[in-house]
Order: sequence, then structure tokens, then C-alpha cells
Amino acid sequence: MSPVELTAADTLGLPLLSLVLIVPIAFAVLALFAPDGVQVRRVALVGGVLELILASLPLFLIDRDHPGMQLVERHEWMPSLGVMAQLGVDGLSAPLLALTALITLGVIAVGAGPQQRMPQVWVGAIFTLETALMGVYTAQDLIFFFMFWEMTLIPLHLLTSIYGVGRERGFAANKLVMTMMVGGGVLLLAFLLLGETHRELTGQGFSFDPVKLQALDIPLSRQLLLFGLMLIGFGFKAPIFPFHSWMPGLLQEGSLGVGVLTVGFKLGVYGLIRFVLPLTPDAVVLAAPLLAVLGVSGLFYGALVALRQESLRRALAFGGLSHVGFALVGLASLNVQGVQGAVICLVNMALLSTGVFLLTGFVWLRTRTSELHQLGGLWLTMPKMSTFFVLLSVAGLGLPGTSGFIGEHLVLLGAARANPAWALLLALGAALGAAWTWRLFQSVIFGRPQGDAATATDLRPRELLCVALLAALTLGGGLVPGPLLALTRAPVEAITARLDEAQQRAEARQGEWLVSIGVINDDLPTQN
Repeated sequence: MSPVELTAADTLGLPLLSLVLIVPIAFAVLALFAPDGVQVRRVALVGGVLELILASLPLFLIDRDHPGMQLVERHEWMPSLGVMAQLGVDGLSAPLLALTALITLGVIAVGAGPQQRMPQVWVGAIFTLETALMGVYTAQDLIFFFMFWEMTLIPLHLLTSIYGVGRERGFAANKLVMTMMVGGGVLLLAFLLLGETHRELTGQGFSFDPVKLQALDIPLSRQLLLFGLMLIGFGFKAPIFPFHSWMPGLLQEGSLGVGVLTVGFKLGVYGLIRFVLPLTPDAVVLAAPLLAVLGVSGLFYGALVALRQESLRRALAFGGLSHVGFALVGLASLNVQGVQGAVICLVNMALLSTGVFLLTGFVWLRTRTSELHQLGGLWLTMPKMSTFFVLLSVAGLGLPGTSGFIGEHLVLLGAARANPAWALLLALGAALGAAWTWRLFQSVIFGRPQGDAATATDLRPRELLCVALLAALTLGGGLVPGPLLALTRAPVEAITARLDEAQQRAEARQGEWLVSIGVINDDLPTQN
């Protein structure tokens, strides 16, 4: 049985999540009418701060022991088709809402202003992307979710094609859109099939409400089809190896905002946790080895390719692919430790990967390059930047005392319980991750300064404030992990409870099959 929902009216008395979606769009429109870059920056900062306040409130308002959706809002949208404008938040999405608002504000603080070309359009695109991300994390109707899912493409294309830093930025933007349209088409097919499944099994028409869909007894054959479609659809955006070809070019050619808001927020991984695991649990149990193979393949492929890159941005792109693989193995473990570890890794990617890429953007603004042979010795010219770069990077490797350690430790525990061989492979992949990270340290941080890196200035006050906040959260999450673990535990336990039931059904089916072929004689008496 699905957990009871707590509505916004019961909890707060006002539509908080609707405000979270409306505020960025409203300030995007205001920014378009601002007369100059100075006014655009003021509008953007006010909107960013207001959104951060609103998006952080769920962290304090939700009941951490309640596994269901909270602050739920429902609005009629297309009732004849079974589609509702439905919003909700729980312990999985609440920290991602706050981090999205915080990092977007950081991007605005360092990027908006008179120095930005067409600042009105840039701020409008950033706020539109923020709305889309917030919608992905709060939408509780599959079609409503899909609207925000596809909405991310418009600002990403604008930010890449207009404000990108590479010569091939137009090609990278077009490749992103074409690739995501393929993945989006597959995902939409899966969602429509889920709606049709509800109509077939209940006779009550279409429904795209995940709570109602979880209550269905979907046949295994249909679950396997839905699982395959959603794995491909979400896999493109995660990205999961081998659906990653769009990402290196986008991060190499894209602007600072694109890199920061793309490399950290792994929407595809969130989709797997939010929809695939609870809606197709029997298929997930059968396909767990496949998920582990994809995860381990991405872990090793990403680390090995990152080790060979001559571009800082491309190395971080493939490093992000490796991190996704690590989290995927956590999901494949099917237990509380592994799934919660994957959730914590998802939060850490939003925190650590965005921080590292933000620092990479600061380096590019000063040197106009991300090529390793043109950098070096930044410890001498940019000691503050170098310190934070090292801290956030080693936190991503799971350094004890940082938030990265908690997620990786839980994933390793979950993998060891499911299959010790998986844990061994994860440990080897982590060693490769340390190798490519150390190579970046040698090329970027240590050595003799090259070219413009020899005269680069260190972090400005607003840049320092942004990365210092991320570093503080990194250390706080590692030294005091209890609040985040408590926040995510209830919804994770609800998901793994469904997986446990599916595993019991799988074992029963296997026993029946063995009896049918005579491997087990069910007439034999049992011994106490």
C-alpha cells in the first residue's frame, strides 16, 4: 500500500511548491524588461534569493518519518485524459530543491551583470532552466513531469548555442536537443503505456498518478517492457553508459551556467529512483545484474577515458559518467544501504560536481582555456581556487570527513551485501577515479604556471563566497551526516520494501519453475 500523502493545505496553508515554480519564471520575465546589465543583475539576485528561501522551506516543513509525498497540490489540467497538474515533495527531492536554488543563485551571482552579452536573455534562460529543474523534482503526474523534463532543452540550447565558449557550440547544442528528443520520445512512450495499463487493469480510464500506478498488479511481461523503455529514456539524460555521447561536447563547448547546472544535477538518476524502482519492482529485481553491469561499465569507462583527456572540462565530463556508474550499482543492490547510498551520491553530485565545474569556469574566465598543457601552477597564482578545487575533488572520491564518504560508503555496503564481487569492482573503479583526479592536480594545480595562468588572479569575493558555501556543506555533510540520512531514509525504505516484496515473488516463481521441471520435488517432507 502506498503511503498516505500530506497536502500543502494540511501542512502550510499555501501552495508553496507552486510558488517555487512561478517565482523563477516571473523574474525571468522581469529581467527581459530590465533596461541594462546593472538592473538585470539586481533583478536576478532578488529572484535568486527569494527562490532559495522558498525552495529551502520544505527541508524544515516535511515530516522526516513520513515516507509519502508531502506539501501535495492538485490542480485540474486535462481531466478527460487523466492528467493532473500535481506537485509534491519528500525526503528524496527536498534537498535537491534547495541545492538547485543555491547553485542557480551562485551562477547568477558570478555570471549576471554588465559584462554578460545580452544579459536579459542569459538571466531569462537561467531562470527558465531553474523552473524546469524544480518541476522535475516536484511533479507527481507522469505527463506533467514530462513537460518539465523536455522544458530543460530550450534554455540549455540557448545557453550553449549563444553563450557557449567553443567553436563547435552550435553543433553541441543541436546534438543535445536531437539526442534528448530520442530519449524523451522513448520515455513518453513508457508513460503513455503506464496510463494505458491503468485503464486496462482498472477499467477506470487513464491515470498518470504514480501513487495509483504503484497500487496496480502489473504483469511481469508489461513491467519488463516498461522498465526497458524507462531505462533508455532516463539513461540518455543521466547519462548512463553508453547513452553519454552528448555530454562531453556540451560541457566542452557550453557556457559556465550550462556546465554547472548539467554536470551536477543527474536528472536521469533521479528518474530511476523516483519512478523505475517503485513502478516496475519485479522487472528491477530481474534486471538488477544488468543495472550492475551498466554501472560498472560506466564507472570504468568514464575513469579510463578521463585519465586520457587533455581538456579539463572533458575530463570532468567523463568523471561525471563514472560517478553515475557508481550510483547505478547502488541501485542494483536492491537494499536500503545501496539505494540510500545512491540517493546520497545524487545529492553529492549536485554539490561537489557543480562546485568543481564552477571553479573550472572561473579558471577559464581568467585564462580562456581548459587545455591541460596550457594550465599548471595555479597553486602559486590562485591559492584559494586551488584549495577549494582539491577539497571538492577529493570529497568526490569519498574522503572521510566529507559528504562524499557517506554516499560511497553506503553504496559499497549495499553492493557487498548483494554481491561481494560488485563491491570489489567498485573499489577498483574508485582507485581509477583517484588516478585521473591526481593527474588533474598535477596538470592544473602543481607544476609551473603556463601562459595566462601565470598572471591569473585569485577568486573574487562573490566567487569565494559561492564556493565557500559549497565547501561548508561538503564538510558539514561529512562531519554531521545524521540530518541528511534521516531525511532520505523513510522514502528509501518505502522503495526497498517494494523491492523486497518483488524479490519474494521472484523466489516463489523460481521455486515453481524448479518444481515444474523436476529439479525440486515438492512432495518431499521437510525437516525441522
